[in-house]
Amino acid sequence: MNTEKPATSGIVPYIGMRSPRRIGRSVADARISAGMQQADVAEASGVSRETISALENGTRDIRVSTLSAVLKAVGYEIDFNPIPARRKNVAHDA
Repeated sequence: MNTEKPATSGIVPYIGMRSPRRIGRSVADARISAGMQQADVAEASGVSRETISALENGTRDIRVSTLSAVLKAVGYEIDFNPIPARRKNVAHDA
């Protein structure tokens, strides 16, 4: 396992967190940026490698506390800023 503190000088680009798949991609990018394998993150976070894989692939709902532990292990944290939902254009009768 890489025991050095991950370098976070490379900023993971912001992507809209509208789907589990996008969240997972962002987590995978953060892990790769830190130079870590899923097994390293599992050991550092206390989260199973299988759960990390499912998170990165967007195939499982995950608790915020689990997401936070995984991100902390790779040198990042959650920054939650709610924004208004996008509304689809709805045709109105005249």
